[in-house]
Amino acid sequence: MGRKSQIPELEAKLGGVSLKHWFSERIKEGKTPSELKELMGVSLSQVYGLVNDFSLKDMMKEARKAMTTGIQGELKTLVDDYLKYLEIGNRSKKTIGNMANSFGNFFWWLNEYQRPCTLANFTTSTLNDFIYYCKTTTPRFGGNSAPSRRPMKAITAKSYRTQLHAFGAWLEQQGKIGRGQNPVDLVPRIKQEKRDPEDLPDSVVKAILNSFDESFDGLRDKSIIMTFIGTGMRLAGVEELKIDTFDLETGRGKTVEKGNKQRTIVLSSTLREQLKNYIAAREAIPNADNGWLWLTRDGNRFTRSAIKMMVNELKRFDKKVHPHLFRKLFTKALVESNTPIQHIMTLGGWNDPQLVMYYAQAYSKEKHWAEIDQYSPLNRYLGVKAASPAPAGGSDA
Repeated sequence: MGRKSQIPELEAKLGGVSLKHWFSERIKEGKTPSELKELMGVSLSQVYGLVNDFSLKDMMKEARKAMTTGIQGELKTLVDDYLKYLEIGNRSKKTIGNMANSFGNFFWWLNEYQRPCTLANFTTSTLNDFIYYCKTTTPRFGGNSAPSRRPMKAITAKSYRTQLHAFGAWLEQQGKIGRGQNPVDLVPRIKQEKRDPEDLPDSVVKAILNSFDESFDGLRDKSIIMTFIGTGMRLAGVEELKIDTFDLETGRGKTVEKGNKQRTIVLSSTLREQLKNYIAAREAIPNADNGWLWLTRDGNRFTRSAIKMMVNELKRFDKKVHPHLFRKLFTKALVESNTPIQHIMTLGGWNDPQLVMYYAQAYSKEKHWAEIDQYSPLNRYLGVKAASPAPAGGSDA
């Protein structure tokens, strides 16, 4: 495919200024990630990727603290202790960051509506009012970004409730409130519309894999896509791969993914050959000995945000594509090949079959619907001979 970095494109779009300088100045002005997303015309994940690439996390944290400057109180101190507790327990930085952002919004709301920041005010009534504000008020939390001007999605409101509930459970554990007195228990659960998992037809996946050229960028990008599909790895795991993570003769390697869990992966022979071709091309670029598997043509690390941008560009195939979708395609292939669920859980690094079954339901049913006459219990009770299975709609249906 031969993909170039999008940073020059963004700099040109912003009038030729240094993207890092422009980005830093907007953060100093107090722009939120959502507002930066709208200003730049990129995804929210890409904004966070640039924050990471430009080492602006600390600046973003300080800007975030400015939202709640002057807010003091017993409840805020407890939340600070709770976040430290999560950090000691090796919860991921992303999880802790999401919690901090959510509680920052909660404290902003308390301050804006002149609610006391005390444990005594951590009640079902207060929390109901806060969730109601989240779901009905626009714009929210003092911002004016496009997302804050739209009604909050049910999944986002549900996330706020879940995080508040976890904090309430910690208060119980620490003896700050009585056992069984978590006020979030009485906040109504937020229902989400259940939809089939996302899918990509086989024809689109084949077109994507056949779209890459033999340039260095093409070899790298195809290798990344094949690694996603062939291993079911999450974005964080793919990003963190080192040049020596896998033995390309045996295909064996170990990675650390979600929840700091170690996962053993064995690469297929097809993926091993693709990686060998990429690594051969990689050896000819500058700084190829820096240890990271994915590099740019200049020898710099090909970061998470760069991987996301590359994958997002695949929308030219008229389908929405994002890195985690490939994990679902990995599950789909295993389910449709009748791999036992315990093997799928091992291969995909799951501890619970529930998510596997959720991913699987959209993929297995087309074949079964095509065989409805064969499965129908009416044939048994009425003595009717089952018809031959109709052609399955398959993955392209």
